[in-house]
Amino acid sequence: MMNIFAEQLVDVLGKHHHELSNLFTWKLDIPPSLVVRLKASLTTEQSATLNTEQIDFIAEKYDLAEEDLRRLRAALLAETIRRMVANRMDVRIAYKLGMVTLDLLLSDDPAIVMHDCEVLVSELRDLPTLGKPSETVRGLMPNGEHDLAHHPYGVAAHALDAEGTVDLDLMLALDGATETFYQGQLWLEVARDTSDRRAQAGYVAHAQRLLDRATNQGREVPPFAQQSEEHAVLMRAIEHTQAEATSMLTA
Repeated sequence: MMNIFAEQLVDVLGKHHHELSNLFTWKLDIPPSLVVRLKASLTTEQSATLNTEQIDFIAEKYDLAEEDLRRLRAALLAETIRRMVANRMDVRIAYKLGMVTLDLLLSDDPAIVMHDCEVLVSELRDLPTLGKPSETVRGLMPNGEHDLAHHPYGVAAHALDAEGTVDLDLMLALDGATETFYQGQLWLEVARDTSDRRAQAGYVAHAQRLLDRATNQGREVPPFAQQSEEHAVLMRAIEHTQAEATSMLTA
C-alpha cells in the first residue's frame, strides 16, 4: 500500500498489455532511474510520479484512452494527498484517504469533486505533524555500506533492468535530491490542475521551496556523483521545473 500513482500506472499499462519495464524503451523521455523508483515505490515510501509531459508521451506511444489519462491525472492528486498525510497518521489510513480521493475524482461530476478535493488539500496542509520523516539514507547499513541486495532500488532494478543500465550506487548518492525534486514536481502538477488562483499560488510556493532544497541537496552530493551525466540531467530538470513554477506565478 504505497504509491497510488504507480499502482494506477501499472494497471493502465496492463490494460494495454504493457509493463513498467517497457518504459525503459523511452530512455530519453523517461529516465531509467525513474522507472526503477516507480517500481520500488510500490512497496516502500518514496516519491515517484510522471509529470504531465511524460504522461502525454506514454499516452501517445501506447494509445491510451481518455479514460486512462483521466485516471493517471487523478492519481497524481491522490498520491499528493497520501504523501502529505503519510507522516501525520497511520500509513494505512493515509493510503485509504488517497484512494477515496481517487474514487471521488473519477466520479460522474469531476468538476464539483475537484473543487472539494482542493479544499481538502488546503485543510490537510494545516494538520499538525505527528512525526518527522526519517533523516537516514534509505538502503544504508550501519557501517555505511549499501545493502543493494535488499534495498528497494536493488530489487526493482533486478526485476526491471535486464540490460544493467541503472547505476545503483549513483542512484543512492542522488537519492536525497531526487526525492525532494519529485515531491516539488508533484506539487507543481497539483498547482497546474488547480483553478483557484490563490490556492495555486500556495501550491507553487510550496513546490518552489522543495525545488530550492533539491538544488542545495544536488550541490552536496559526493564528487563522483557530481561528475555524472545523471547528476547533470537532474540539475537541469530541477532548473527547468523552477522556471515553470516562476512562469505560473507570473502568468
